[in-house]
Amino acid sequence: MEVSKKFVWEARWGRYERTESEKINEKTGNPFRCWKRIPSGGAANISLKNKIISPTTLDENCPEVLIKGKVGEALSNGDRLVTLFLVNGQKMPEKNQDENWVFQPEMIVTSVDGKSIFSETSCSEIG
Repeated sequence: MEVSKKFVWEARWGRYERTESEKINEKTGNPFRCWKRIPSGGAANISLKNKIISPTTLDENCPEVLIKGKVGEALSNGDRLVTLFLVNGQKMPEKNQDENWVFQPEMIVTSVDGKSIFSETSCSEIG
């Protein structure tokens, strides 16, 4: 089976911003303060030809949240071990520190060209 030479790496997460609610505090006449979830993330095409997956920003609104990784040498059967990381490199602010956290992170790996990206070899067959 020929394995794809590229894959799509998608990462998604939620971030929260402190904002004013639509609900009004009847005692003060001011809006309540609340946390609003903002879906974040994106996707990048990754080549298996490179040994290092350079740090890449997926969401221009979160430039310090990066993906990076490394690609192992091809084994005799053509398989490769790929290590992927989602890295939150944002600096911690003085206030509302939760605004720079990454919540509910998710990574999805799919093929660019419709070919298999995962080997059908089981771990027991590897040795």
